[in-house]
Parts: sequence; structure tokens; C-alpha cells
Amino acid sequence: MPRRLVVVFRTVRPDDSVTQMRSFLARRLHDVPLVQTASDMHVRYGPDRLSLSDRGYLAGVNPLELWLVAYLQRHPDATRAQIIAASSNERQQAYGWLFKTASTRQQDSRIRQLIEEDAFDHLQQDWKRQGYPFGRLVPSLATALAAPAIAPTRSPH
Repeated sequence: MPRRLVVVFRTVRPDDSVTQMRSFLARRLHDVPLVQTASDMHVRYGPDRLSLSDRGYLAGVNPLELWLVAYLQRHPDATRAQIIAASSNERQQAYGWLFKTASTRQQDSRIRQLIEEDAFDHLQQDWKRQGYPFGRLVPSLATALAAPAIAPTRSPH
């Protein structure tokens, strides 16, 4: 558990000191690593030592989640478009394994996911034209099954 928290901390707050990291850990753990251990971990799990993908793996989260939290720490008012533009390299790195020929099953799965997301974007645009009040539609089986039944109808007025 300390390692996961250290990796998250070092990714999100790469410029913070060992002391700040220990304080962060102390608020979340009963057993805070010794000073030397914390110092070693601070160095070992720094963003300059591990790739974003490796840090995501060690933290047990999608590496893009780590990147996003770190980015939003520095740019709290960023729009979705700005985030997507700024994350181009990170997205390429995080999903680079998909382009290896040994990963065809994962490639197919990711392609199906992208097609599904695109289909839901089109569905949401159609619903929006009909008066759907939300800016985003969450892709889900329930949404897909309910789409024909709950699509907003036009008012007779």
C-alpha cells in the first residue's frame, strides 16, 4: 500500500519534498515508512525514473488517470478539449502496447470499444437534437437497451 501511494504522490506532485510525501503518507497510513525508506521511495518512484505506464501499473490504476490528476493539479480550469490536446503523447505511450502484433486480441477489443464510444456519441447527438438535457451520455448496456424506449419525443406544441 505505501508503494502505491508513493507512486501516486510522486506522479501528481513530482516537485514536493520527502517531508511533504511523508506527511501525505502519515495522513493515510498508520505505519509510515522510516525516514530512510521514505527517502529511498521518493527517489525510486519519481517520474524521472519510471515511465507513466510503469507508474500506472505500480499504482494499480490506468496511467492516464495518473496523468490527468497531475495535469488538473497544474491546470485546474482546463477544458476537455485542452486535456485531450495536452495528453496526446501520454495517450500514445499508454496505449502503445496495443500496436504490437502480439496483442491482436487486445487491439480488437480496443477497436470495438472505440466503435461503441463513437456510436454512443452519435446517439447522444440525436438525443440532444430532440431535447435531451445533458451534455454527455454515459455508454452502457442499460443506455443502449433503453434508447428506443426513453428517447425524448418532440412536444406537439
